Amino acid sequence: MHALSEEFQALPSALKKIFRPSIVLRPIPTSESDLNLGQSRMGGTPDLPPDIKWPEYQGKHQVFVAQFAMDDLEGWAQSLGLPATGHLYFFHDQEHSSQMGPKQKRSTLVMYSPSPCEALRRTDFPDDLEHDDHKCPPCKVELHRLQQHAPPWSPVWQSFDSSDREAIKTIREYNTLLFDHLRGVLGWSAGETEPWHVLGGFPTKLVQDSVEFECESYMCDLSEDEQWEMSHDEALAFSDQQDIAAQDWVQLLQCDYDSTTGTCWSDVGMLCYMIRKQDLAALAFDRVVAIMQSH
Repeated sequence: MHALSEEFQALPSALKKIFRPSIVLRPIPTSESDLNLGQSRMGGTPDLPPDIKWPEYQGKHQVFVAQFAMDDLEGWAQSLGLPATGHLYFFHDQEHSSQMGPKQKRSTLVMYSPSPCEALRRTDFPDDLEHDDHKCPPCKVELHRLQQHAPPWSPVWQSFDSSDREAIKTIREYNTLLFDHLRGVLGWSAGETEPWHVLGGFPTKLVQDSVEFECESYMCDLSEDEQWEMSHDEALAFSDQQDIAAQDWVQLLQCDYDSTTGTCWSDVGMLCYMIRKQDLAALAFDRVVAIMQSH
């Protein structure tokens, strides 16, 4: 049973369409020797099957961010659009690029393997990971399942009538219960803003533009010069198309700045792995876009 299950089921159906399932992660420092083979984790080194190598980009091994065993998600893998078994691995480049994805040829951000735990092998840090922020310390993770509503800057929020005061009141009441629950299970202090690592859900700690819009802008075939040369009507139509297309993007993982996990994205930033719904359904993880936002 996920957190606030009864409270979520009691919400009006019209409100539920702006919610998505998510799993909030609580990282707990540990040692590699205390982690079981294939266990979900942040940092450390990945447990890979023999046919998958630690990915490289531009001649350098990438930074390992996290791995998740689908079995650890207790049936919520499929609610997130993920396979029921196997492992999902997240990487990023050593330069901490603000945008990464299919346009960077031969870059690997997310890998999936159906291999069971017993088929995996523990790896060692490659020699070319020179800096401390390229070798994140190992952390096991507690997994807390919940339904998360779209933040006001999300494209999904546009489908919701925000002038409905009763609905806004209901969401605020649910949000109060939600964060009271999270403070309890994650050990947050009252009023304290803690790192927010989450599988699924929505990008929440917005620093620049909407992450979904930034993904669509990254994937756009038109150059900035071509967009500037549009007429007023063409620009309006293009903007409308982008607004609609941005709603196709869903979040796989949000990894926050956190001294515990050693994740420092540029300057106290946030890293979001995003994928279009149709690519997720096809398990086309080579179509993932990673957006890093920082102050």
